[in-house]
Amino acid sequence: MLLLAALLVPAPVRAGPDDDDLQRARESRDRAVAAARDLAAEATAITERYRRIESTTGLATARLIDALREELKADAKLAEARTMVGRRANAAYRAGPGAFVTVFLESTSPADFLATRELIERTFLSSVETAAGVLDDAGDARIRRRNLERQ
Repeated sequence: MLLLAALLVPAPVRAGPDDDDLQRARESRDRAVAAARDLAAEATAITERYRRIESTTGLATARLIDALREELKADAKLAEARTMVGRRANAAYRAGPGAFVTVFLESTSPADFLATRELIERTFLSSVETAAGVLDDAGDARIRRRNLERQ
């Protein structure tokens, strides 16, 4: 009877090694899930930062290309202005100081002489001013390109 009673009475429930392992596994899983969430949030932030940097870089590249084009245009204008000044200087040299004497002799009035002389001077000076302006533009274009390259 005693043996039968001992078999029928349930034994006290104790946490065995299986319960401790299960609890540790659950805690480990919770830590891993939290770490995975943190890593996913960090990856999203990095991806967003990369997109912003890529967009900024694309815009800077477009500006640099525009500056290079501007510089090439300014260089072409500079070459054209130099050629024009060279041609006019050559023509003035070939005409020599006698050009003003010729203008004086062919003029019908003092006003005609002054107008023709002024026309010659303005033509030459406008070429020099144009060349100077183009030189300034070319310098500005180079400075803008260098600044954009640094950016």
